[in-house]
Amino acid sequence: MADPQGGAAADVVIRIQDINKSFPGVQALTNMSIDLRRGEVHAVCGENGAGKSTLMKLITGVYRPDSGRMELNGQPLKVHNPNDAYAKGIAIIFQETSLFPELSILENIFMGHELRRSPGNRAWLPSILDYPAMRRVAREIFQRLGMEVDLNMRVSQLSVALRQMVEIAKALSFDSKILILDEPTAALTSNEVRTLFETIRKLRTHGVSMLYISHRLDEIFEIGDYVTVMRDGKHIDTKPVSEVHDRSELIKMMIGKTVFEQYTPRETECTDVILEARNVSNHKLNNVSFKVHAGEITGFYGLVGAGKTELARAIYGVDDYKGEIIFKGKKLLPAPDKVIGAGITLVPEERRTQGLFTIAESGPLQVPLRRCGPAHVG
Repeated sequence: MADPQGGAAADVVIRIQDINKSFPGVQALTNMSIDLRRGEVHAVCGENGAGKSTLMKLITGVYRPDSGRMELNGQPLKVHNPNDAYAKGIAIIFQETSLFPELSILENIFMGHELRRSPGNRAWLPSILDYPAMRRVAREIFQRLGMEVDLNMRVSQLSVALRQMVEIAKALSFDSKILILDEPTAALTSNEVRTLFETIRKLRTHGVSMLYISHRLDEIFEIGDYVTVMRDGKHIDTKPVSEVHDRSELIKMMIGKTVFEQYTPRETECTDVILEARNVSNHKLNNVSFKVHAGEITGFYGLVGAGKTELARAIYGVDDYKGEIIFKGKKLLPAPDKVIGAGITLVPEERRTQGLFTIAESGPLQVPLRRCGPAHVG
């Protein structure tokens, strides 16, 4: 790939050249190339399935490339796993957090690279965990993020947004010089996004290089130095963000054609009510009422903690509530099996933990059985 960024080759910290990666029946990346320079925020954008996350997982050792060359500071880069990437100064924050929910914030930040101290004159004892030092470092990291948190809180008690911030703090605890951010603002409020961007700018002035993946194109113009567009696993173009005219130019590169209308007005009016909530209240909701018409898309938005997730859980029957939810003229019972039977489906906020039955790599899924009554034989 011709270097569209210019500058000295010594400034390149990560060089990806003609990388190919396929999975059964899918060519995920084809001759993909990209350079990341020191102290640069390099945005990577493309439609779903363009290959962005696959590329990042190759850099961090989750996958191995089929062919091509990767370099770190001018030397061949071979990464065997994410821990190996951390050791080489490369940290990634995935779309879905990889934290231990029943451990504390502090334990998650230093998991696998705990700070230790000598037992003093009792040399025969092994080194012990230095919790005061870890607390001091963790507090300093969160201060850089503009946050104050209780380091003793379990991750399972945190919102999705706060878990994302713990992931960022964990990455910063490695003093990484290359940071990969994969949709980091997807679950953050506007204030938290501003705090994150301030942190990114500070890291950039200290020579930290960042690959920034986002579907929010406005963020690219706000925080990016360069932008690379991917489509169907291929490199389409790399430009300084200052030379990209507007969102429409990025969208054209992403999908391969000009989009004149991003929303087509509906020609017919939706009149039949299919779903209705009447004064729905519970531990989070307070007299929520609304109507959804057949063929209509109704959106609910608000800050983290406003109750959007709890409303969806109430409709689905996961959370109990007072009031009524009417679907196709019939009152829904607050039970997921009844709601599913009525024809309603929920895609949950945490799809990996709440929407999927995953199978561990070490063996088959172990499902505990609950006996609901006395056993009957015969």
